[in-house]
Amino acid sequence: MPSSSARCSQLPRAEDKLPFYMGLRKLR
Repeated sequence: MPSSSARCSQLPRAEDKLPFYMGLRKLR
């Protein structure tokens, strides 16, 4: 999973942010 984190950090694109925010909302 660390690979995904580094990848997102390196390429903070809207596409990566979309699923990221969705996950946070689901967790909350």
